[in-house]
Amino acid sequence: MTAQKTTLRRRLRDAFLESISVLPLSWKLWLHQNHPRYLLGVLFRLENEPVTVSPAGPAGARFIMKLSWQGHMAYALGTYEPETVQLLAKFVKEGDYCIDAGAHIGYVTILMAHRVGPSGLVTAFEPVPQNFKALQENVNMNALGNVDLFDGALSDHDGTLPLMISANQYLSWTPSATGYAVDRDNVTIEARAVSLDTFLSRTGRKPSLVKIDVEGAELSVLEGAMQTLRSVRPILFVEIHGHDTPAGRQSVELLRSLDYDVSVVGKRGHEAFWLALPVSCDHVNPLRGAARA
Repeated sequence: MTAQKTTLRRRLRDAFLESISVLPLSWKLWLHQNHPRYLLGVLFRLENEPVTVSPAGPAGARFIMKLSWQGHMAYALGTYEPETVQLLAKFVKEGDYCIDAGAHIGYVTILMAHRVGPSGLVTAFEPVPQNFKALQENVNMNALGNVDLFDGALSDHDGTLPLMISANQYLSWTPSATGYAVDRDNVTIEARAVSLDTFLSRTGRKPSLVKIDVEGAELSVLEGAMQTLRSVRPILFVEIHGHDTPAGRQSVELLRSLDYDVSVVGKRGHEAFWLALPVSCDHVNPLRGAARA
């Protein structure tokens, strides 16, 4: 009977998501904030197991994840980090080369891959082993041949770095546990590390956009990308954890010293989403109300 109930919930959930997949983002955001919690709780509570989310996200992608039903709602509706979704739609074009630093289970990676198309390429970096496994599965499930995966971290040096991850194998499958520098009761592992400058010197590629979400290690990633920021001038989308801390302010000051126009495009708690455009870039900030930091 339990298996039958789980199957029924899956079918109801998939039918529900399919029916709302065509809604505009503004409607999805409203639904996420005003949904009937009890009903959706029943649909999305699936016995703490990896499940496939129906193709209702912004790119029609599918994901395997271990999340609460609230997490499933955000991913499936395309309301998880809407700032990111809007910026990718504005700045990523077919044929682009993009980098996803702190790819987690592949949400942004897959959105990028759909935007750049077969003629483009995405390189995704993810050092947390559980996350990387899910990232591989999600890229394969979406049959993406334009994604390269790197099971390590971008940093300010080449070699290894200590990485704190949750002792609970399920925690790192949640949206907030990208895991570069999480100050919790965790275990420490050694992760591969490479600077962006070193990585690009080996590949010869020039990224048009770099997204960075590395749980407090943003400054290290930027310091390892100085040559790239000076010569290639990619657009940057950076999620700064503790944006009002000295390290957060240093990251912004570093970008401004390199002649980047830095704007806050969203905030949630101690996290701030920053758009950094090279001053020579012709683009304008696509989000109304974006403010200079």
